[in-house]
Amino acid sequence: VSASRCGVQLDLRTVHRGDAKLTVELQSGDGELYDLSVDKHEMKNLWNMTKASELQAQMTELLWTRPGAELTEFDMPVGVA
Repeated sequence: VSASRCGVQLDLRTVHRGDAKLTVELQSGDGELYDLSVDKHEMKNLWNMTKASELQAQMTELLWTRPGAELTEFDMPVGVA
């Protein structure tokens, strides 16, 4: 997310399937994609990397077509350092 978005509320959507985890920020269109089988601490973002383009496309489709409720309330604050 660009520096101009620091301090701005994020509108995130995440989907997890098998060893793949995808998060997309709706306003900017930026995202994060991780292969948890080799990167369990989510340190190497595969978003927009050529070698992960097929996985990114599959996970993005899953994100937009999945059924289920959107979480709007959490037990504790999230994204606060």
